[in-house]
Amino acid sequence: MPVFKNFGKNGERRLYQMTPTSDDGQPLKAGKRTRSAKACTACRQMKLKCDAMDRFPSPCSRCTKNSHFCEIDRNFQRERKRRSEPVQIPQQNQANTMQTMLTPQSQVDSINNVANNNENLTEGRSTSPPLIAVLQSANDLQPKDEALLGTIIPGHRIRLMFDMFINLYHRHLPILPLEYISPVKLSDESPLLFWSICSVTVATTCPDLTDVIHEHVRDLISKSYLTHYIFKPFTALSNVCAMVFLCYWPLTHRTIQEDASWTYCGLATHMALQIGLHRFTYTEEYAIASETRATQKMKLLTWLGCFLVNQLNADFHGVPSTATLDYTYIPDLTQYSEQDANVADFIKRVKILHALKKGIDVLGTPDGTMNPSAKALLHRSVEDTFSQLLNEITPLSEIAELTYLHAKLQLHSFLLTPDVPESDQKDAIIPTYLVCMQHIQVIRSLLDKDPDCQYWPFFIVTNLLIASTVLFKLTISPYKGMIDVDVARNNISDSFTLLKRLSTYKGDMASRSQIFVEGIKSMYVEKAISPQICPVKTRLGAGIFTSTLLEYKKWQRAKTLKQQEEDMARNGINLMNDTAPTKDLIGPFFDVMTFDDFWNWDVWPDTMKNM
Repeated sequence: MPVFKNFGKNGERRLYQMTPTSDDGQPLKAGKRTRSAKACTACRQMKLKCDAMDRFPSPCSRCTKNSHFCEIDRNFQRERKRRSEPVQIPQQNQANTMQTMLTPQSQVDSINNVANNNENLTEGRSTSPPLIAVLQSANDLQPKDEALLGTIIPGHRIRLMFDMFINLYHRHLPILPLEYISPVKLSDESPLLFWSICSVTVATTCPDLTDVIHEHVRDLISKSYLTHYIFKPFTALSNVCAMVFLCYWPLTHRTIQEDASWTYCGLATHMALQIGLHRFTYTEEYAIASETRATQKMKLLTWLGCFLVNQLNADFHGVPSTATLDYTYIPDLTQYSEQDANVADFIKRVKILHALKKGIDVLGTPDGTMNPSAKALLHRSVEDTFSQLLNEITPLSEIAELTYLHAKLQLHSFLLTPDVPESDQKDAIIPTYLVCMQHIQVIRSLLDKDPDCQYWPFFIVTNLLIASTVLFKLTISPYKGMIDVDVARNNISDSFTLLKRLSTYKGDMASRSQIFVEGIKSMYVEKAISPQICPVKTRLGAGIFTSTLLEYKKWQRAKTLKQQEEDMARNGINLMNDTAPTKDLIGPFFDVMTFDDFWNWDVWPDTMKNM
């Protein structure tokens, strides 16, 4: 196209291009300019060149340099910067009150005398923050010995467990002010919180005491819920804190059915509602004296922690969460991020899960009047909300980044149910595929920086399992041609290796996840798994992992029954004998039986009526 050079009045050079014309002299209409959707959202917002696709699943160069979360979203729309509007006075006053309330009361001294075992565990961890300081009196340095089920636990081992909690665990869930973490005080005033902290760190510091302490904590919870909650409401706050910790770092269990985390979430939420943590600024019915700022701070952070563990556990179990959160109670990050980085990061994760819950309320649990074809439009509006939230909370830590990816994956799954139009399902395949691989990349990066993962919260393992399961379902789905199947399978293999590294004891969640991944591979070989991504509609509305788990359990039970029949036939047991177990008792009976049939005695087999 011809270009003409000219000079303006001030001597600047100008370039002019001739307008292309047709044969009859009419100007040709230029086609609509299309922009590449291969750049990340941050670079597209700034209209800069991006190498995200060349470096994927690693962040682009600019996001890596600026420590920003790198996300590729084809539906992202660039927004112009708006002038900040004046904040209304009531909201501003509330924000100032929140900031003042959360400000640390004083500088605290660092720990000078840390046990030698604790020093060895933290040695060489250059990427971890330094030891967190805590106020300690002279008598706090030597807690008294404790006796549990005939076992004497020396005071120095209790001191070691508390130091480990302060140094490595507390920063992941900083709902309890450090000045309250005193083994001497908690031992007498809040025994459930005392032993819950010990149970969180015992596997890392004193593994020989794990069974004793965990069994004692289970017994304490059954008693504390009745005594402290009903008769001593003033101490219920510490019990809520204790159960929130146990939801984030669960007690040892061998199966999902044995995991009491979801039950503890319900107890903690119910107790918190009864003592008014969800409206902590209101006057309590039984309050006599005015509360201190420290107490208000602990109430706020405890309810935020209760909401966080409730939402994470609900997503894993495929059910709606039972805890709600008023957005006005979430502290502002503009000034607080410089005061306490751990609490600021915790608040960011709460903001992400709060946005996820709002999205689930829109997409996952409709009232029945919404047409499935409208899900894509609603999903796009929720995506816009997440894009705005990401700009607000950037930069993200790796734990917060995992939380954000978890929320995005759950939202994408609502477009992959069978009732959604095929065109909308196809639009969700690539975003889901990218989010799953980013999950695995972030966890790999975490393990490379800090191989000692025993103090990590539970949801890191469950997030890796869910991402691997979804990625596997994509590789066998009718839409597998839209993704790179070889790359996806390589990432699934990497996730299997990461699960091995995350396993801390035989039979834990990470080791059981390895069995599950191997199981669904065997199901695919036997053609016993549905090619649909989300064949079962869960109570949450959509859960790819939950529906796959239900398929796996059914397949596993069928193989177990078949193996029992073969063993009995091999041993010469007459299957027609009345004394021999029969497969019609439990197995297939519950497969064809609905919950309403439990009230209809006529449908029960005669063998079960006599039980």
